[in-house]
Amino acid sequence: MIKGLKKSLILSCALAFLLPSVASADMYVTRFAGADRYETAIEVQENYFGKSYASQAVLAPGNDFRTALYGSYMATALKAPFYIVPKSGISKSILNRLKTNDVDRVYIMGDYKLLNNSLEKTLKTNGFKYR
Repeated sequence: MIKGLKKSLILSCALAFLLPSVASADMYVTRFAGADRYETAIEVQENYFGKSYASQAVLAPGNDFRTALYGSYMATALKAPFYIVPKSGISKSILNRLKTNDVDRVYIMGDYKLLNNSLEKTLKTNGFKYR
């Protein structure tokens, strides 16, 4: 009987350590919204990302989740802003944001079939180097 009591006591102590602890903390939540997912992404970048440390930015198509996910990881590694672009091409708000951040080099992620052909032309005419 004492062995059974010891086992149950040890088991209950082990389970107590495995249970998650409840922390009481006040949470501050901010909600960002735009007209669509592209404008919402710009709002998030403006509020959580300052200037680019290396004058770089990463662009990825907004309709390809996998490429956008890899692009966000690359932007984090470069400490650069990350923008998703619609299939119709780059928007004026993204171009203005790139100019505001003093970006001179843009990395374009994704398949050429998923991106607009005018993307490279628009970047070139606005003075950005791209890869």
